[in-house]
Amino acid sequence: MIKSILARFVIPSKLILNRLKSRLDLSLENPELLVAQCAALSRMIPILYLLLLADAWMLVFAFAGRAPAYLTTHISLLLSALCIVRFVMWLRMQRVQITAERARRELKRTAVLTIILSISFISWALALFPYGDAAGHASVFVFITIAMIGSMIFLWPLRAAAIGETICSVPIFMGYFVVNGHPSFIALTLNVSVVALALLVVVMAQNRQFVHLVTAQIKARDREARIHQLAHYDTLTGLANRNTLREKMAASLDDSDGHLALLFLDLDGFKIVNDTKGHHFGDLVLKQVAHRMRQVCNEPGIVIGRVGGDEFTILLPKRGVDEASAVALRLIDTLAETYRLDDDRWVRIGASVGIAVAPLQGKDVETLLTCADLALYTAKAAGKGVFKVFEPQMETCVQERIRIEAELRDALDAEDGLFVFYQDIVDVRTGEITTREALVRWHHPKRGWISPGEFISVAEESGLIDRLGLFVLSRACRHATEWRDGARVAVNVSAAQLGKGTLASDVLATLVDTGLSPRRLEIEVTETVLLNNEQDTLDDLRQLQAMGGRVALDDFGTGYSSLSHLRAFTFDKIKIDRSFVRHAVDRPDCAAIVRVVAALGERLGIATVAEGVETQAQLDRVRREGCHEIQGYLFSRPMPSEHDAPIVAALNASTRRRAA
Repeated sequence: MIKSILARFVIPSKLILNRLKSRLDLSLENPELLVAQCAALSRMIPILYLLLLADAWMLVFAFAGRAPAYLTTHISLLLSALCIVRFVMWLRMQRVQITAERARRELKRTAVLTIILSISFISWALALFPYGDAAGHASVFVFITIAMIGSMIFLWPLRAAAIGETICSVPIFMGYFVVNGHPSFIALTLNVSVVALALLVVVMAQNRQFVHLVTAQIKARDREARIHQLAHYDTLTGLANRNTLREKMAASLDDSDGHLALLFLDLDGFKIVNDTKGHHFGDLVLKQVAHRMRQVCNEPGIVIGRVGGDEFTILLPKRGVDEASAVALRLIDTLAETYRLDDDRWVRIGASVGIAVAPLQGKDVETLLTCADLALYTAKAAGKGVFKVFEPQMETCVQERIRIEAELRDALDAEDGLFVFYQDIVDVRTGEITTREALVRWHHPKRGWISPGEFISVAEESGLIDRLGLFVLSRACRHATEWRDGARVAVNVSAAQLGKGTLASDVLATLVDTGLSPRRLEIEVTETVLLNNEQDTLDDLRQLQAMGGRVALDDFGTGYSSLSHLRAFTFDKIKIDRSFVRHAVDRPDCAAIVRVVAALGERLGIATVAEGVETQAQLDRVRREGCHEIQGYLFSRPMPSEHDAPIVAALNASTRRRAA
């Protein structure tokens, strides 16, 4: 009879078991749900095992002495041992931290063992059924009913286990009592089966509510974490934001007895990248910057923050000036390396750093931030790519630069006090003037003449360089139309004016407005403007040449990758930097550089100009080395146009009278 039961019900159940096992591949897509299910089962399943053990041993006592020993003792002990092992395991699960991977494995194991134990317990009980009287038969029926319904109730957190237990238990239970014709149990069997199926529906609904509740809690925590992330960290780089930095600084001032160093870092040249390449590539650069900063500042306790578009801060707890200076140097070197945007495009930017230390320069957050910002401003004014430690006199210097910016803006608005001077560039063989370089000069009503080195950098930092460049271009072209010798006019263009795709149109509009021939305009650029946005910059220069203008490479030899620039673009002129020309007489290495550049220009068909020629000895040297043209005080100093000469003379006289 037992073999018949196994043949009819156990074998089909195995097929169902195999199909269920194929569906038990629990994924880690929602790890928190897996952990929650495992935690809930760790509280429910031990009770289920106690219920099964108590119910099973009551059945053993009911059939003791009636059924064979292997049924009443051996099998029951085996099943009890398995239940006890799992009972202990689940009790321990309540006291350990459950990982998602462990939860996944345990849930899968539980679903499979539930089906195996369900089939085993029911088959064992049905195997005892033939050896019992009416009371024994009732005990078997009650045991199976309690086992089925109890398992469904206690397994509700794991839907696969509840469904698997029901699918395997109910057919065996119904099949045995209905097929074997026990009239007294048929009605009860059908009733219990209906109740079991209805209970399964309730269990599934409860499981859905559980999953919905856990999912809602997870989403709520995710929202809270997202809100916290947005409130405390920069969304693009993942670095701390300004609020977090202030909190960390305040805490560090308390925890480290007020000793810390604050670095304020600003990227040099990033604005050009962002404006010409677009925000997408600008964001790529910022992410690479953040990555490099993390690599340099990787010691515990250091806080890196992004407090502006291209401004960053580094908080160094319990550090002094020397440690902060060392970190600043490493950051400057690291951030100056090339940034690759894609396979064909790369850019090079730099960084300037201001440093303030506590308690030397301040004992509160606001004071330290202000001091570091002033030191950064001074570093950028010093030529960028450097760091400065705060000093009290910096505040006066910064205020002066802010004043210069405001007054320069007013001068541009009124076009008052700004002049264009010209310095001759002479043919070394004939002595004829071939070109005049346009140089902007500014006369302040109170301070007199302000050095270009002082206000040009302010214009570049403040964004006024575009307006200043257009002013010089327009004045120079208009003045050149009045020159009787027909010399060309050379106008300097800064990096901020190139790569935007607007320079050619601005030049064309100016030429049309002034009537100057494009052949008489020469645009001078330095090597540094080619470091960033090389392709876009070259496109601008090619458009200038296409309309008939000339392009000169200024300060040759002082930048980067000079020979690659000569290969990438056909310049009309190379201007050898004055630092080589000045020492060409007394230093063989400088003379050799002048000679090599002149020979290179001869081979490439490019005119070469020696800048800064001030003595006859220097003239003789550059002539022997093969330079085509010369520029310097030996021939002429920068002079105003004929129209502006009387005005400039009056201003100079007024300045001398005030000085006297």
